[in-house]
Amino acid sequence: MNRFVTRRGLFATLAAGGLAFWSRGLRAAGGVKKVAFALSKVEALAKVGGFAVLKIKGRDVLLVRDGDKSVRALDPTCSHQKCTVAYEPKDGLLHCPCHKSAYNLDGKVLDGPAPKPLTIFAATLDGDRVILSLPEA
Repeated sequence: MNRFVTRRGLFATLAAGGLAFWSRGLRAAGGVKKVAFALSKVEALAKVGGFAVLKIKGRDVLLVRDGDKSVRALDPTCSHQKCTVAYEPKDGLLHCPCHKSAYNLDGKVLDGPAPKPLTIFAATLDGDRVILSLPEA
């Protein structure tokens, strides 16, 4: 093994170490915060088809009970002009009251003028608890 380090080798090692340090910092800054709460705390989510907009960790979250063992979580802010969308159980879609944009429960735009999908948050139903993963602000 060569005990002498070339200038190129030294710079490559420093660059790799710096990149690893920098990427760890990004992951920490863009971390995810898990939040759990009992279904009994939000009566509207007790049955399939129920929904509620809650303020969780300083942000609005639209929760939709879409199955016996599942719940969806989305940012309810329309990407067009920042109005709050509402869930319509009859058609299973999210509708913006301002300019009639429509979204599915995956956040995908089905009808404009919204230019982008809604932000989706990971959510699971674990027995009688909702477990939600929110990116740290």
